[in-house]
Amino acid sequence: MLILKVDGNTIEIKYNYRLYKYLVGDDQEKQDEKLDTFLSGLVNDDVDQVLRFGVAASQNKLTLEQVADQLDEQDVFEDIHKITTEILKGLCNSGFLALKVRNWMKYAKTMIEAIGKAYSESLKKNLTGMTKKEKEDYQSQIEETKVQLDTFKQQLSKMEERIIFPKSQD
Repeated sequence: MLILKVDGNTIEIKYNYRLYKYLVGDDQEKQDEKLDTFLSGLVNDDVDQVLRFGVAASQNKLTLEQVADQLDEQDVFEDIHKITTEILKGLCNSGFLALKVRNWMKYAKTMIEAIGKAYSESLKKNLTGMTKKEKEDYQSQIEETKVQLDTFKQQLSKMEERIIFPKSQD
């Protein structure tokens, strides 16, 4: 369990809009990118995102270093998957944040579908009239798109495995 103390007092972590604002900041143009980085990081057990979460949960009363020290004293880093799962569960059980997570997942699925469609269309393109170099470049581009698509699909699979909403919200 994630336990943080500010001035000797244990803080209650509240999964709400305020936590969201501490995570993503006030710059609306960067909020989606910051949320994407945060959620992707949690799904991939990124310790930096756990630290960011701790700072946000303390409403910026703790620094990254203070959060790291407290979690290190609790041996949280021995099983980072356990703590990221706890955070993801908290997010998925909170009305506002659960909606943000759902929208993030929908967006990811939409992007993967669009890349998949573009990939399928690129396979149908007629290469007649292209030089050998242009054909090689095009084939290279197709291969890169395929690798990217496969990577995104793996990430989506991991997201769907790790992010579980309560049954009543499905």
